[in-house]
Amino acid sequence: MNRYKFIPLLSLFDEGGAGSGVTSSAAGSENGSSKVAGSERNAKDLSNVIYGKQNADADTDAQGMVKDTASGDNGGSVAGNEVRNTNKEKAVVGSDEDFDALIKGEFKDAFNKRVKSIVDRRTRDMRTLEKYKTDTNDLVGLLAGKYGVKSDDITALTKAIREDDSFFEEAAYAEGLTVEQYKYKLKLEKENEALRNAQETADRQRAANERMTRWNAEAERLSELYPGFDLNSEAQNPTFLKLLQSGIDVKTAFEVVHNDEIVSGAMRVTADAVRKQVTDNIRARGMRPSEAGARSSAATIVKSDPSKFTKEDRAEIARRARRGEKIVL
Repeated sequence: MNRYKFIPLLSLFDEGGAGSGVTSSAAGSENGSSKVAGSERNAKDLSNVIYGKQNADADTDAQGMVKDTASGDNGGSVAGNEVRNTNKEKAVVGSDEDFDALIKGEFKDAFNKRVKSIVDRRTRDMRTLEKYKTDTNDLVGLLAGKYGVKSDDITALTKAIREDDSFFEEAAYAEGLTVEQYKYKLKLEKENEALRNAQETADRQRAANERMTRWNAEAERLSELYPGFDLNSEAQNPTFLKLLQSGIDVKTAFEVVHNDEIVSGAMRVTADAVRKQVTDNIRARGMRPSEAGARSSAATIVKSDPSKFTKEDRAEIARRARRGEKIVL
């Protein structure tokens, strides 16, 4: 494959005439060449012809970038790649040696303070449990002594209390019931409470399952827009999780948390894609921007076989080469 590269004359890009560094003879020569090329172009309009072998892969990539940017919401999958890269950086976990170095060095005081807080809280909880256990044992001991059962035999103590009508007489009398009626009433209340608790637990579980199903469905759709999205990873972020729990959908919560990354990524890639598209279009047609805007678009013709070039084709290739276009044959 031969690559023909032509160095353009600076005077071609000077709208006002020849530059200070170009002699009058050079300018005259250039004007003469421009007139010849102009007459050839007037003879036959070849502005819609693309010469040389084309890089289809590059065109496809450029079109894909523009498509992703145009169709995506807040930057689409391009911005999603920005977030994915950020998530990967956040996911890096240091070794045990690194952790030890941190807690023994820069973060020693903070680590010791946190450990002390955890130990104090657990010690306080243990003291509360110990007091509750002591008080409960005292009560059980008193009741066990009254009914003549062992204090560690809770089943026997419970049976003795239920069979002691005197234990319920005062309460039954206060409600205008017999002891048997009062006991039956207590039994129904206990069963109803158990059923109510079971129903509430089932309702909470069903609501949690429905919420999780909805989040998973939303996450699956969101991963198509933002390839780097992972629900489990994002759920480690307290802000993201709080938004979900308050009723915000997954997409909105994700975009709130990663707003800066999404916007910056989308703006940067959009600018790059548009710039490349405009540049490729100008080079493909061999025109300056002003000429490209002035001409009406026509069907594009690609000519890559030099053996089939006409005299007009060769003249057009020479004209474009003088303007800086690179044509690969």
